[in-house]
Amino acid sequence: MKGLQEMEINTLISKDSKKTQIHYKILNENFYSSIRREITEKRLSYLSEASKKLPLPSLFGKFTSDSHYLATVDLFIKATEETRNRGTFFLKQIIPSLQSYGKLLDIGPGNGMLTKWVGRKFKDITLIDPVPQVLENILPSFFSKKTALKKINQSFLQTILPKNYFDLIILSHVIYHFPEEKWIDVVKKALVSLKPNGILAIVINSGLDREKLGDNFKGKTYPIEDLILKSSQLNKKIEIFSSRESFYAKDLTTMLHICGLHLHDLKGEAVQNDLEKYIKSNYLLGEDTYKMEMFQHFIIIKNDPIENY
Repeated sequence: MKGLQEMEINTLISKDSKKTQIHYKILNENFYSSIRREITEKRLSYLSEASKKLPLPSLFGKFTSDSHYLATVDLFIKATEETRNRGTFFLKQIIPSLQSYGKLLDIGPGNGMLTKWVGRKFKDITLIDPVPQVLENILPSFFSKKTALKKINQSFLQTILPKNYFDLIILSHVIYHFPEEKWIDVVKKALVSLKPNGILAIVINSGLDREKLGDNFKGKTYPIEDLILKSSQLNKKIEIFSSRESFYAKDLTTMLHICGLHLHDLKGEAVQNDLEKYIKSNYLLGEDTYKMEMFQHFIIIKNDPIENY
């Protein structure tokens, strides 16, 4: 898949799903125009120094420990404006459309940055992650003193949650960590815990350089169209928003770590020499300047179940 386009979204609306409403919109630069640019020469130099401190694995796409993984995630986040754009999308598009700000569930919150931005509005926040360090790094001080913060250290699919409980559920760049055949089970479980008119927001990267990287190193090409179609059969109202995002580096080592995390998500792996050759052939713009591109998709499901499904 080379990235969802409007024509491809339209093909998902079949004659047998007339009740389903799928709306698709591309987010251009104007949507993010008020946001300061983050990728500066100073930032790129910082990334180069930080990348030297990370161990080089024998296989990129694999990590030696949770700490190694989380340190690479931190580098990854700082090499792109994708993270800030994601926060902007939630604050401009999702938060204003909610009917209430009682309870938030963030599944796989990562470094907690998105949770921190979005969670300021909520009275009750629940975090679920099987990695203890992820939960330990997200502190009550991130939020209002009146906010109740609950942490659940286990897999989402193993967690028992109340029905019709959350106003907003976030699955941001975490669905890759579930087996592909379980994706729709994750969506179903989340929808059961969502209040009527609550929102489930799934964020996922695909297409362009990311998909080519996975294809080259025997990774997965995820069926995002299939996930959207199956989700639309569960629920009447689905909106898809997409933006083109980039990752930058001014040295090969930084780009190796960035590609390693993409390969981890894609279930691919590469030895260093092969990955270096691939990066130089595909991402080198000029002397010590690297860039890779992909789409960031927001699958937004408002809890309006189809009757008798």
